[in-house]
Amino acid sequence: MTRGRLLSTAGLLAVFVVGCIVSLVRPAYGPSFGFGDHYAHMNAARVFPRVGLKLWTTPIDLLFAPMDEARLAAVPPDVRSVGGVRDVPGWPASKAFVGSWTSIARPYPPGAMLLVAPIALVYHFTGLSFAAASHVLVLLYLAGSQVAFTIAIRQMPGERRSLYAAAWLVAYLYVTFWTLRGFYDAAALIPVLLAASALERRRWLTVCVALAVGLFIHYRVVFYLPWGVYAVWRLAGERAWSSWTPGQWTAAAIGALLTAASVYTFVLVSPVLGQVPLANPTHPGGLHPLPLAVFVASTCAAAALFWRARSPLDLVMLAWLTLVIVSIRQLQAWHAFMFVPWVLAPAKSDGARFGRVLWTVAVTVAVIL
Repeated sequence: MTRGRLLSTAGLLAVFVVGCIVSLVRPAYGPSFGFGDHYAHMNAARVFPRVGLKLWTTPIDLLFAPMDEARLAAVPPDVRSVGGVRDVPGWPASKAFVGSWTSIARPYPPGAMLLVAPIALVYHFTGLSFAAASHVLVLLYLAGSQVAFTIAIRQMPGERRSLYAAAWLVAYLYVTFWTLRGFYDAAALIPVLLAASALERRRWLTVCVALAVGLFIHYRVVFYLPWGVYAVWRLAGERAWSSWTPGQWTAAAIGALLTAASVYTFVLVSPVLGQVPLANPTHPGGLHPLPLAVFVASTCAAAALFWRARSPLDLVMLAWLTLVIVSIRQLQAWHAFMFVPWVLAPAKSDGARFGRVLWTVAVTVAVIL
């Protein structure tokens, strides 16, 4: 390991320790915390065996009634402080259901639940408190972000390091900030960063499988559809499957299964996605002049940089991301996580990487504005 990578790894460890301390010194739930995605995923994992695919077709609010006052009195203060307590028949009041987005069907793929299933099992069947489980969930996501950025360190180019290092540092601090608020998105960065590395090494099957894993964890991995299409196109052109080993066929089957599960659940939930509150300054239904101007200007500038760098895949990525972004109803500050693998993926030149950085920073700023 080079001295730079050793220092970066040590820095990651230090920030992880500090992050753990920061996470533990305040409640990881309730009004003071502000967000509830982490425990919502845990409780979705708990309720899934009971309702199955109804999670993606029917809102929790219609599946389970609010808890009545008599039973609510037996709910622990940490759970009760979240609000929206639901009465799941057979569940003790001490382990009542609370979550987010309960007014619509679940807008997350199955992998978001699978990630936290072990914690959900421990919480459900032991005396682990809701407060403690919430802390463990945040720490799990924080550990995932450390893994993702450790992978990114290993992908640091041998030349033209300055821009990469600066992008890595800013992305790391930004992702850590939001991960400490309970967002699991960093977990999806791990397979996408592995896909970026495989793309450079022309390992097309690995690209496809890694992206399938990522999509199973987070629907927004669809941002990287151009990488997957390109890898499939290269696989078809090279007829690579003719020499695949049993292990490679198994990997391909797993990738296909995960993709099918992700697409199927998305199709199930898609009819209600129009009910998601509009929070995207570039969406035609809620345009805001200043963020829109920043978005358009940065997209044009990035396109010019990619053209000059002769980077056609970056141009395709930019076009696809632009189309997706103006189409989705939610574009929040933490959704910029999903641009990180593109920023840190191997680039043909500093000009191409600068185009990615410029566009990502500008879109993030536009969202914050």
